[in-house]
Amino acid sequence: MKLIIAYILTSITVFAGLESPFASSVDGLTINNSHYLNEDKSVIRGQAPNGKFEELIEFGITDILIFKNQTRDEIDREIDQISSTNINYKQIDFVWRDINDFENACHQVINAIDYIKQVEVSRGKIFFHCTVGEDRTGVLSGIYELLKNPSKNKYEIFNEDMCERGYAEGNPHKPKYVTGKIHQSLSPLFFAMVDYIQSHGIDYHNISKEKSNLCGNLKMKKFIKRNYYCK
Repeated sequence: MKLIIAYILTSITVFAGLESPFASSVDGLTINNSHYLNEDKSVIRGQAPNGKFEELIEFGITDILIFKNQTRDEIDREIDQISSTNINYKQIDFVWRDINDFENACHQVINAIDYIKQVEVSRGKIFFHCTVGEDRTGVLSGIYELLKNPSKNKYEIFNEDMCERGYAEGNPHKPKYVTGKIHQSLSPLFFAMVDYIQSHGIDYHNISKEKSNLCGNLKMKKFIKRNYYCK
């Protein structure tokens, strides 16, 4: 019983504090759940910096992508802090639950990919995040990985690139009502996008011109009622 109570208290503390329990795998970067996504180490995912902008500057970050909607004033505060640096930024109002317009959400994901690609082409260094760098960040990271490696197995991406870094119940501290909402919105969006991308030969090079076809032809009914779970 004591172990159960301790686990519940830990879960509440970690989730309520909006901190990912996953450590950074990037040497020199202490922002939780930070990981490289490409070979030249110019694309990094993670949780919100929470004020660690000097660290990002020292690390050579040229751009920050804020991939989330504002819930209080956290984005305003982050932008104020970024504005005092030479770091460029873009914010995309992407939600993690109750997605009513999947076509628009798809466009938001591809707009984020376009921004990442722009930074890569200019030989910059980008850090992107949502709040804890697990769910919305996981979807964006998963689509990025797929576009870079179109033949990669979608379940391998889901379980290894997303779940192992805290997506849904991949973070054992995440409450069930939260993982349920994630699997009602983000998971169907991810798999519907993957289905179209893989069946139409879309990759990192042609995704921009295929964006309208992709987002306008998602077969959401095929994926919306499936049971998803991180193994």
